[in-house]
Amino acid sequence: MLNYKQQFRNNYIGFNVEKFPFDKKIIRKAFSISIDKSAFEKILHKTVIQTESWIPPGLLGNIHNNENRFNKKLANQILDNNGYKDRSKFPKIKFLFPETGNNRIIAEMLQNMWIENINVPVEIVGLEWKIYLKTLDLDRPNMFRAGWAADYPDPHNFMNLFICNGGNNETGWCNLSYDEKVKMASSETNKKKRTLLYKKAQNLLIYDENVIIPLFISNQIYLKNHRLLKVPYSSMGIIDFEKIKLRTKN
Repeated sequence: MLNYKQQFRNNYIGFNVEKFPFDKKIIRKAFSISIDKSAFEKILHKTVIQTESWIPPGLLGNIHNNENRFNKKLANQILDNNGYKDRSKFPKIKFLFPETGNNRIIAEMLQNMWIENINVPVEIVGLEWKIYLKTLDLDRPNMFRAGWAADYPDPHNFMNLFICNGGNNETGWCNLSYDEKVKMASSETNKKKRTLLYKKAQNLLIYDENVIIPLFISNQIYLKNHRLLKVPYSSMGIIDFEKIKLRTKN
């Protein structure tokens, strides 16, 4: 039997906030809200779940249930009002992605959305994993596709990625207010206060500054033998074999 288990594994698009034209957060917003994330669920079937949250559902402080941001009309208005009514004047954009799995399909979907929804052509470039990582460090493009799988089941493991000078922060973004909220949340013992801090930090990262675009949460696909009644498969991708239950013969 084919089964699906939602993982603490998120996928996103990162902007290079130091590179024109995405040094302006309003332009980043136009690109962010021009993506119809529901298309990924349709094409990739049950392997992904669209999301507006960087913290995956199931972890404290996630905003997974927020309304879908897709707004083609507003995205076009933003570009029109910011000097790009003539789309032929929009600068050339390069989008980098690792050439593995279904990443090319996803990149082509995004490319089509940007041309169809806001009439902006985007060059997509797929590279072998090691070269992709080196390119992000040495010659970071306008946008890049990336993801993160939890090392441990806590929201800090996701939010810590985008602090100033973070080793995995390839956006070039630095916001001291964000850093302070993430730092306070990491040591806060009150659940409600910690949740609020992470939500405020996410609003900065995604809604106010539009630094990244959370795309979808990954599902783990696995086959389960009909003899198994219960398989404790965690969102960390771990199976607790001691708690597996077998069906009894009648």
